Amino acid sequence: MRIREPENGAERQAFIENLPRSVVLKLGPCSDRAILLGAWHEGTLIGRLAATPASNDSEAYMLLFLLGKNPAAQSLMERTPDLRPDPAKVQNGLLAELETRVRALGYRKLVMQPVFRVGTDQASLLLGSLREQEWHEIRYKATRFHIGGYGLLRERWFAAPLPPGYEFFFWRDLTAEDRGYLASRKNAPGFLDPFTIKDFEPETSLGLRNTSTGRVAGWFVNEPFDEFTVRFGRLYLFPEERSKACFYPLISQSVRYAWQHFERAVLAVAADNPRMRAALNRMLGRHCSMIVDSYYCEKVLNVSGDRTGC
Repeated sequence: MRIREPENGAERQAFIENLPRSVVLKLGPCSDRAILLGAWHEGTLIGRLAATPASNDSEAYMLLFLLGKNPAAQSLMERTPDLRPDPAKVQNGLLAELETRVRALGYRKLVMQPVFRVGTDQASLLLGSLREQEWHEIRYKATRFHIGGYGLLRERWFAAPLPPGYEFFFWRDLTAEDRGYLASRKNAPGFLDPFTIKDFEPETSLGLRNTSTGRVAGWFVNEPFDEFTVRFGRLYLFPEERSKACFYPLISQSVRYAWQHFERAVLAVAADNPRMRAALNRMLGRHCSMIVDSYYCEKVLNVSGDRTGC
């Protein structure tokens, strides 16, 4: 097995074009400074790595993609099962070469934020390689549910009506008075704060109002994920409203609007909320095209030197 960069401009361009689209978009303006490494076995590319200067940390290089699969590599492994390289060996080789190059550039950190399909061995393989390479921080962050299809609309809980004394409103119609009230409450934890979303999705983001007090009782504020997908985001009810059976109606109304404008939806649950993850798995699991766990991984390189950012 030989690990090397693409050998010329044409090979480099082909390498980039065959990366997942999401990775190509993340390379963006730094594509000319990206580190692209391939693992070659008997002339066949069997593993790939792409990394670029991190956009939010001038000290770090961000690892965007590692290993992957391609038809040629699969064919090779089927033809020569006794000679095929161990995937862990491929990953370890790519990681070691990346670290050598990043140290030479003077960067002080390697960072990766991988996602893995739940129920596969992807996580154990990659995280095992990172541990072997002495990445010191490997932290589970969240689970993301990818939801598609209209079967969700037929769930029994989906038909739960909004109780008397409450009404929905579009978050885009939030008034100055509402904003003042919400600023005075400050009950929601930061990750559920609706105002941390820079550009919320206007057709699916809802507020819930208690009509007897006129006050905002909760919200479900979302954001675009891509052209066809909405990301369900900040869902919150104030403590005094949680016994009023508004939770399911608020979700279902937002989903109805979502299905009018998008083909899919994603919903993430933080690692420190296992009860919510279990509840959503029961509610949504059968309607998901995939469920993925996301991680944050970091290795401090303890190097010195100057380097130019992206």
